[in-house]
Order: sequence, then C-alpha cells, then structure tokens
Amino acid sequence: MVNKFLNNVNKGDNNWWRYLLTIIFSWGASNIIAGLILAFGIIVYFISVGNFDINYIMGFIEGYDSNLIFLFILMFVTFLFSMAFLFMSVKFIHKRNFMSLVNVLEKYDEISGKTISWINRIRWKQISKGALIWLAFLLVMEAISYLTAPSAYSLNFSMDNFYLIIILFILAVPIQITFEELFFRGYLNQGLSLKIKSPIIIILISSIIFALGHIANGGMEPIFMIENVLFTFVFGFILSIATLVDNGIELAIGAHFINNFYAFLIHSSEGSLGSFQTLIQVNGGNPMLDFILSILVVLIFGVALFIYKKKEIIKVLTDK
Repeated sequence: MVNKFLNNVNKGDNNWWRYLLTIIFSWGASNIIAGLILAFGIIVYFISVGNFDINYIMGFIEGYDSNLIFLFILMFVTFLFSMAFLFMSVKFIHKRNFMSLVNVLEKYDEISGKTISWINRIRWKQISKGALIWLAFLLVMEAISYLTAPSAYSLNFSMDNFYLIIILFILAVPIQITFEELFFRGYLNQGLSLKIKSPIIIILISSIIFALGHIANGGMEPIFMIENVLFTFVFGFILSIATLVDNGIELAIGAHFINNFYAFLIHSSEGSLGSFQTLIQVNGGNPMLDFILSILVVLIFGVALFIYKKKEIIKVLTDK
C-alpha cells in the first residue's frame, strides 16, 4: 500500500485479536459503562423529584432524542468513554502512537530532533478548511430547498435553555465527531488496508459500515431511513477520499463538525433525529424532493473535490 496515511498501520502490532478487543472496548464496553452511569443518574433524578410513575419514567427515557440536553449528555458520556478506550487500545494493545490515526506528521522535528507536542501536530487550518467548504455546500442546499418550498420554513428564536444547549454541544459533539473520524477514517480504513489492497474497496466497506451505524438518525419512516443511509454513505465516502488525499483526518473532522452543528442547532426537519427545536424549522416540505436535493448536493461536492484534486484522487484510488 503506497498511501502514507494507511501505511501508519504498520507502526504497531496488528493481530486480529487486537482489533477485536479494540472494537469491543471502544463500542461495547463504553456504551455499557455510559448506560449504567446514565441509568444511575436517571434513578437519582427521579428519587430527587419524588415521581415514581412508571409511565412518566418510560416516557422520559423514550423521548430522549427529542430532548437536546439529555441527548448531548448521553453523547458526551458515551463518546468520552469510547475515546478513552480507543486511545488506550491503540497505545497499549496495538502499541503505536495515537497520532498515527490523525495524520502522517512525525513526532520529532527533523532539524532540531525535539519532540513535537500532539497539539502542534494537528493541522488546525485543515479542520477550518473542511468546515468552511462543507458549510458553503450546506448553505447552497438550504437555499435550493427554501426556493422550492418557502412556506415550509419558519424561524425559531425561542429555543428553550439555548445557552445550556450551546455549552453541552461544545462539550459533546467535538468528542463524538472526533471519535467517529478517528475510528472510521483512521482506525478502520488503516486496519482494512492490511487485508485489502484496493483503496476504493477499503473506502466502500468503511463507508457502508459508517452509514449503517447511522441508520436510525433519519427516523423510522422508510423514506427517511433510506435518505439518511444514502447521504451518510456518500458523505463518509467523500470524507475517506479527502482523508487519503490529505494524509490525515483533519479535513474530515471539520466537515463532520459543521454537518452536525447544522443538524443539531440550525436546521431541523421532519425525518431528522428527534423533534427538538432548532433555529430553522421545516414542516410540510416535500420529503422526496429534499431527499433528491441532499444526495445531489453531496454528489456535487464530491465532483467539485474530484475536479480540484483530480490527480491526487486518481493516484489515491489506483495505488495498490
């Protein structure tokens, strides 16, 4: 494998059981521990308010995805443990530097020989670049959608607990998207490269797994589930290509962050995860048209990326 980023996998131990343990710890153990902590917190909450009505308790739990505060707390606790377990697994099970999941920058300065801190090895400009580029495409998609059904749009300036939601968003979402990028665009793609030599097959497999992991984010209606899976697959596919071309996940982190920022705080519509309030509410639009537009715009983004980085992308996809 020629790609420098995928070759980072060779800096550690790669027995199959190491991957199995990492997946179990990062996804299974972290979710169990987070679930137990949150269950304890919920029990303490209901004891403090003195309400033990089972219907009220079940309604509270089932409606978690409509409550942004509870959802962000759940995300923060879960992905905090996921991140910690992934870090420990890479460091102690795979015995390699955790930054090998981020980019190809070396730990030591070539001239001085001094150690470069992990924070200085992160390409912050690339994160900003990814965020700004994806924001531009989201705004284009929003404008097209608005022009097709302006009556479905309404502004909401009365979000409950807005400042608390912003604080929890800042705490929870960066951890969530960073973990997902480290795992899917970093750990999984690098791991697959040990057995699969075709980069495009690697990207396809990891993007399918990424999309299936988000299957419920579009709601339980079939059209919304299909829309969400297809959009997430194409989104993940583009992020994987960008990662290999850029030899790091920073661009993907920026784009992923803006995507979730937009979904949680700016734009909420029928079929999105939960029914929480955002600054823009869309009701009564055309689901099929929105589906076509979302896929079309993300494909346009991919085409634009290909045109801009044609030689690099062709090289990445054809290297073996």
